[in-house]
Amino acid sequence: MYTYQINVATRTITITDETYRMLAARKEGKESFSDVIKKEFGKYSLFDLVGILEPGDAEKMREAINTSTCHFEAQYKADQTAG
Repeated sequence: MYTYQINVATRTITITDETYRMLAARKEGKESFSDVIKKEFGKYSLFDLVGILEPGDAEKMREAINTSTCHFEAQYKADQTAG
């Protein structure tokens, strides 16, 4: 006689009611919420982006991200100082 035991690690997360409704709306049949999350977020890989940018676009995006990050950090520091 053979016995197979499968241990599945689980995590408890807290989500808003709005997020719960969004996930529930995407459930099909007997899918679990884990199945829905994997289906929604497991679709893409960074490798899917290879070759879609024109030369120079990646650098422009990097500069825009860095600029946004600098503005965000400056605003955050200003808010922390004021508060």
